[in-house]
Amino acid sequence: MLHFTGKRDVTFYGKCICLHGGNGNAALWGVPFHVCNSSCGHGRCVLQHSISGRIARCVKQKDTEGFHSGVNHRAASIKAVENSQVLYYSDAGWPVLCGPVAVFLSGWIMKIYNLGSVNIDHVYRMPHFVAPGETVSCSGVEDFAGGKGYNQSFALRLAGAEVCHIGRIGGDGEELRRRLAGIGVNVDFLTEAGGLCTGHAVIQVDESGQNGIIVCAGANASVTEPYVCTALEGAEPGDWFLTQNETSCAGFAISEAKRRGMRVAVNPAPMNGRVFEWPLELIDMFFVNETEASALAGLGDVDAGRASEVLAGMFPAAVCVVTRGGDGAEVFAGGERYARPAVRVGVVDTTAAGDTFTGYFLAAVSSGAGLDEALGFANAAAALCVTRRGAAPSVPSEEEVRRFMAGGGGMR
Repeated sequence: MLHFTGKRDVTFYGKCICLHGGNGNAALWGVPFHVCNSSCGHGRCVLQHSISGRIARCVKQKDTEGFHSGVNHRAASIKAVENSQVLYYSDAGWPVLCGPVAVFLSGWIMKIYNLGSVNIDHVYRMPHFVAPGETVSCSGVEDFAGGKGYNQSFALRLAGAEVCHIGRIGGDGEELRRRLAGIGVNVDFLTEAGGLCTGHAVIQVDESGQNGIIVCAGANASVTEPYVCTALEGAEPGDWFLTQNETSCAGFAISEAKRRGMRVAVNPAPMNGRVFEWPLELIDMFFVNETEASALAGLGDVDAGRASEVLAGMFPAAVCVVTRGGDGAEVFAGGERYARPAVRVGVVDTTAAGDTFTGYFLAAVSSGAGLDEALGFANAAAALCVTRRGAAPSVPSEEEVRRFMAGGGGMR
């Protein structure tokens, strides 16, 4: 094995590198690398990002004597020049990054593949949630495009991410497919399942804006393992895979994505026993609310307050993102904690708040933002979302979120 610094081996995998420790074990795996802009002050350099999106190291192009600490920059994705002066191969056949680092800007953007539900949401405005045996008249009813997968793809795309949605719809879902395509989501693998209806949800929204949801899977339950494999054929190491718990084959898809060198983010909602059959140890990023965190951590409601820390301890290599509704959100990663209080706004409907948060957070991290920056961005987006009615239609645009933040929204 050829060495970059004489102390560490740096192996190049597509658009990712693997930094090896002195004992030969991988210290960082699937780490996207970027070229810094001229404001770095280090000259032309390569910035290594950790799995959390924060820069772990900064390697000067002309400095092969050792690594030095980097600073947190937003940066453009790059590809290594496959050149005999830069890339050498080990005896095992793996390419090894060696010698002066040579890069070129390629405009190569990390993609996010989202295996998720697509639903038609029937939203009923209620004075209060219906109790067992009770009949209550609603004050209004509206139909919206929804489903956690659909909402998160919508939010990811509006936040600026390159998104491929993987899923199934019925013959009544073509309009939802057109809407995703209309904002730039790749829908090549959002296809019709013959003989099935599109998934749908019955949503109660009370006068305070809180919601209760009943879901029918419909075509969402027709995703198969071969379908997932075909949909992921275009994925490359370092791309993100995202899923929820509203389609079939989520557990298999997590394993398949990881096998392809992708980074895996999971929002295990709705939370049920099926989640515990998934390969949770493969997950790089969890998106959970307090109830889901408590269930994953094996704690009862009485211990929900410490569920976040317990969950982070169970999965120390993962980033754990926990939303707390009106109490804000927090992130645990690598022994560090980041927290933001909720932004105070007039709440109209909380239906898509969590999905908006997830989409904006992951979009920010995939573009190179640090965890605290991503948290602020997602917090502001979710705040705007709850001031509007509906699911996907309530997701704000990136421009709206940035204007909101510039005006003081989402700040500490």
